[in-house]
Amino acid sequence: MPTIKFFEAKSLVDSKAGKAVVEGDREFELATLNPSFMLSLLSACIGKKVAENASVDRVSVSIEAYVDIDKLLDGSEEIEYIVIRIRAPAPREVVMKGVENCPVLRLIDKSKVKDVIVENAPNTAEG
Repeated sequence: MPTIKFFEAKSLVDSKAGKAVVEGDREFELATLNPSFMLSLLSACIGKKVAENASVDRVSVSIEAYVDIDKLLDGSEEIEYIVIRIRAPAPREVVMKGVENCPVLRLIDKSKVKDVIVENAPNTAEG
């Protein structure tokens, strides 16, 4: 099957120094590269794509990570999922098109995304 590489992320990790250098020569402490940080990056990517697609200035994105306790107690391996909440002054269809255009989200197993909740928000400075 032919393939096209559309995205590549590179990093240089120095575990002795406790640092990682990523694209654009941005340096991070390894301790900050935790799930919360990664979800924050994902929410920023989604927000950027929604703002571009909807031609709006302000978009609020929240990504909530959950563990299904019932499935955990049943011994299931599929126990974790995320819910994405987006607040933007745009119709749901426009917001969802922006979500679909987020290259980072394409890398995530879609079964891990339990729901995408879109709320309309006024297009004001307070937003």
